[in-house]
Amino acid sequence: MNKRIIIKIFAVSLALALFVSIAGCDSKSNNSIVANTVVVEGESVPDGDSVPDDGFRVGYGRTDIMPEDPIPLGSYGNSLDRVSTGYLNQLYFSCIALTDDEDTTMLLMTYDITQPTDDILNNLKNYASEKYGIDKNYVHLSGTHTHSSVDLSLDVKVVNDYKVKLYLAAHEAIDLAMADRKKATIYAGETQTEGLNFVRHYLRSDGTIAGDNYTILSNAPVIKHYKDPDSSMRLIKFCRENSKGEKVKDIVMMNWQAHNHLTGGFQKTDIAADFTGACREYMEEKKDCYFNFFQGCAGNLNEQSSYFPELNRTTDFNEYGKLLAGYALDVYDKLDSYKTGKIKSTEKDFVGPAIHRFDSKLDNAREIISAYNAAGKNESAIKDLCIKYGLTGSICAKAIINRSTKDKTVTMPVYAYSIGDDIGFASAPVEFFDVLGQQIRKGSPYKLTFSQGYTDGSTFGYMPSSDLYDYGCYEVCNSKFEQGAGEMCADQLISMLKDLHN
Repeated sequence: MNKRIIIKIFAVSLALALFVSIAGCDSKSNNSIVANTVVVEGESVPDGDSVPDDGFRVGYGRTDIMPEDPIPLGSYGNSLDRVSTGYLNQLYFSCIALTDDEDTTMLLMTYDITQPTDDILNNLKNYASEKYGIDKNYVHLSGTHTHSSVDLSLDVKVVNDYKVKLYLAAHEAIDLAMADRKKATIYAGETQTEGLNFVRHYLRSDGTIAGDNYTILSNAPVIKHYKDPDSSMRLIKFCRENSKGEKVKDIVMMNWQAHNHLTGGFQKTDIAADFTGACREYMEEKKDCYFNFFQGCAGNLNEQSSYFPELNRTTDFNEYGKLLAGYALDVYDKLDSYKTGKIKSTEKDFVGPAIHRFDSKLDNAREIISAYNAAGKNESAIKDLCIKYGLTGSICAKAIINRSTKDKTVTMPVYAYSIGDDIGFASAPVEFFDVLGQQIRKGSPYKLTFSQGYTDGSTFGYMPSSDLYDYGCYEVCNSKFEQGAGEMCADQLISMLKDLHN
C-alpha cells in the first residue's frame, strides 16, 4: 500500500471521527437520548489518601443511568404506549456510604426512577454483602418518584437489557462510595418551603372533595385547598476532609415531599429527573457539593403549587427546581452541628387491613367500564353513572375490578434506621400521604427524622390517611389498604424508631 492511499484512509477516518464527535456533542440540543456511558461523579481516592480505618466516615459515588434506546416510561397509563423520544435532564444513580466508629457500614442510595423494585434492591443487597460484607439490612434504596423515567416493572427485552446496565452502573457507584470514604462531621436541620406546597385535593362549597386527576362528581365550585400540605424540608450535610486535613466536597441529603410529574406529562415522552433533578443541578452549581434528593411522603401531593396557580403540568421544571433549591441554600450555612454515632438499621413486616369497602360496587364498576368502552373511552360519557354509584371515574372502576378481595390483610416490609442518637429514618415501599409523614416525625425520638416513601422494594401503592376514605378519592379507590392502615403503619414505624433509639 503506497503512502497516498494510507493518507487518504487516514483522512477519511479522521473525518468520520469528527462527524461522530460533532453529532454526539449536539445530541442534547436535538433532544435525543444519550448513551448509557457510566460517568463517575464522585472523588476517587488519590495516592497517599487511603480510606481511614477509624472515626465516622462518609463516601460518595454517582453514575449515569440514561438509557441508550427508546424505552417505555412509567406512571401514566400503559407504559408500552409511552415510549421515550427525548430527554430534558440526566438520570443518575447515587450512593452514600457511611461507616461508624465500630466499622459498621450502611449504604443510602437513591436514583431517578419512579420507585425501586424488588429485583433491583435484592441485586444491590447481594452485591454489597458479597463484596464488602455489608449487612443486607443496612442497604437502602430510594426512588425520586419522577414520572418521566424507565418503567422497571415491565418484563420486556428493552427494559431487561437496561436493567443489566443499571446493575453495572449501581455497582460502580457503590464501589466509588466505598473507596471515597473520608472523615466527616454532620450538620443538619429543618426549614419550611412556604408557598411551594403541592396539593392534589380541594374542598368544594358543598363539602365534597375535588381532585385534579379524576372525574369530578360535583359542579360545586372549589373554594380552597383541602388541608394545608406539609411544607417542611429536612437537610443533612456531611462535611468531609481528606487524610491531609483538606476540605473536600460536602455530601448533602434533602428530604421533602414532592410528587414529581411536571415533565413528561400525559402526552410528552421526554425522559427527565423532573424538578428534583433540576434542584440537584442548581444546588451543585451554587455550592459545589454532591446533592441527593430522598423522597418524602407525597402520595396525595403533586405540582399544583400556589407559586404558579394559573399553570398546569407544562410548567417549567427548572423554575420549581430553583425555587426548591433556594430554600435549601437559605439555610445551607446555618445548619446545626449534629453528633455522629453508631449506625443502626432494622426491618419488620407491617400487617394492615386490606380494603374491602368497594366489594359491593363490583357490578357497578363493571357497568361503568362497559359504558366507558362503548363510548370510545370517553370519560364524560360515564359521568352520570359515576355520580349514581358514587365512584370517581374509569380509573377507580378499573381498580375495583382488578383488586383482589380475598385477602383480609396486606403485608409489606417497613424500615427504621439511624445515625447516632440524633438522626432517624423511617421508610416503606408505599406512597404515604403527607399527614402520615408528619405523624412519624412528631412521634419520633430523634432530633431530626427523615420520613420517606417509595423506598426499598416494589411499591404497594397509595397509603392514604383516614380522613379521605369517606370521599372515595382516586387514591383510596386504588389503595390496597383499608381506612386506618396508614396511621397503624406510622405508629409501627414510630415504635421501631424508639426501639432503635433505646
